[in-house]
Amino acid sequence: MKKQIQIIMLLFVALLQAQQNKVLLAPVNDELPGAIDIQNGNTLSDYPVSGTNVSATISLVPVSSCDELRKDTWFSVLVPASGSLTIETSQADANSIYDTVMAIYSGSLASPTLVDCNDDLDGVSGFSRITLSGRAAGEKLYVSVWRFGDNSIGDFKISAFDSSILSVGTSKSEQFLIYPNPASTILNFSGINNVVDIEIYNMLGQKTGNFKISQSEPFLNITTLTNGTYFLKCRSDYSSSTLKFVKI
Repeated sequence: MKKQIQIIMLLFVALLQAQQNKVLLAPVNDELPGAIDIQNGNTLSDYPVSGTNVSATISLVPVSSCDELRKDTWFSVLVPASGSLTIETSQADANSIYDTVMAIYSGSLASPTLVDCNDDLDGVSGFSRITLSGRAAGEKLYVSVWRFGDNSIGDFKISAFDSSILSVGTSKSEQFLIYPNPASTILNFSGINNVVDIEIYNMLGQKTGNFKISQSEPFLNITTLTNGTYFLKCRSDYSSSTLKFVKI
């Protein structure tokens, strides 16, 4: 009986040690090469990714100008066809940290270049937000997130989105709309008053087609496109728009 108790005690100690070792393991995205991909959306709540600074270590990438203390974790995101992108942190759960700092880098893994950093969103909230524009479509950016001063640990959410993708033409005489969306064969347009140049881009920012439509034939045949999300750049003499659609 005593031997059985000893075995049980040893198993309990082993399990406890295993759990402690698990907690001490750094996150998979603790360093830049392990950056976790973020999918672009149109709003903050579209595709949030959960992150944590629990057991994070000091980054090997040079620190930004926002805060020198930096036990961070890393994320990556592709710039959409519009060239505009907002990256923002938010509350995750009851174990959230409320004072994040965020820095964005471009370039290679071996030699990243600081693009921008942010401590407090709008100077008030403890979360962080950076809005970029005029970036190259398909450019890969790397995002570092940490707790200001590294004086607490916990979780957070991070999102990448471009709300301008939802916009339509600025001219009152021509506001482009598309339907159905998602679509499988034909993508119809409304609000077409004259000839419109259409460019189609995939999520990597690669152009997959160039077309012209008119009021007499206000539609595109999209059967040759592979399933996925695309962006339409629509231009006429009077207005321009960037619209998003899904091919199914």
